[in-house]
Amino acid sequence: MTKIPEMPEIPDEIKWTEDEWDMLDSKARDTIVWLANQLRTGNVMNRLSALELGAPVNETKSITFVAVGMRYRSPTSPHVFSENDQISLEKEDDNPVDKNAIKIIVDKQHVAYVGREYTRMIRDIDQFEDKPIRWVCNFPQSAKMKLLIVD
Repeated sequence: MTKIPEMPEIPDEIKWTEDEWDMLDSKARDTIVWLANQLRTGNVMNRLSALELGAPVNETKSITFVAVGMRYRSPTSPHVFSENDQISLEKEDDNPVDKNAIKIIVDKQHVAYVGREYTRMIRDIDQFEDKPIRWVCNFPQSAKMKLLIVD
């Protein structure tokens, strides 16, 4: 009889440096982003918790994404995000490099972009430009953000 191995412990958070992330091929990045958002937006976790605990499904969902390009927007003093920032998103359909580009705006200034791996997913959300954005943490050349989706 074959013994089934124990499940490894799943960490609460997986941290990637921008360089580690860039070393992954695009299909692996897209798969990781899709899976993480399935788990974090409640498509999996809220249903499981509601079934197992009889708990109500959470009414606020979020998509975690990465802000990039701050050093290109302002090479001498790139924007460093903080919890005090009033952050919004804006489509940039005329971007010559990425037709799905999304600008990150703070105080009416374009300070960064949504990482390319996340733009299609975010653009699929109705009126994403009007949704609240929360800063999570900064990395040396990027930042983690959450787009809040309120039912």
